Amino acid sequence: MKVTSIAIVGIILVAAGVFAAVGPWTVVPVCEAGNPPLYTQTITGKNLSMPCGYTARAEIGVGSLIVMGGLGLMMARTPGTRRGLGYMGLGLGALALLLPTSLIGVCSNATHNCVLSTRPSLVILGGVVMLSSAYVLLKAR
Repeated sequence: MKVTSIAIVGIILVAAGVFAAVGPWTVVPVCEAGNPPLYTQTITGKNLSMPCGYTARAEIGVGSLIVMGGLGLMMARTPGTRRGLGYMGLGLGALALLLPTSLIGVCSNATHNCVLSTRPSLVILGGVVMLSSAYVLLKAR
């Protein structure tokens, strides 16, 4: 089996998708997954997730779709299919980048782990997905 540059991009997308889905809970944890876990507490004493927890939950879905796109890209044979998956990757990369920055966001406290590690890693990850997908679009002509 011949390994093409498109298949290598597919492998990169699979790895990026796995990191987007699992990273905010393990490698670069959000406040809710930290040790000790941090929550916002209401007046009645109920613990609520901080915005970074919701971002991490949304990244599970986005990361899963990036993984499926990468797997599809490794199996795609026609330029039209590759182009479609490239456009999908651009959109998902933008979504992965925008979730922690402006759509949902992370905590407002500058010393929280989600601000120091989770947000920058997801921004870089979104950029990698977008650049990889742009490469696919250029090669799938």
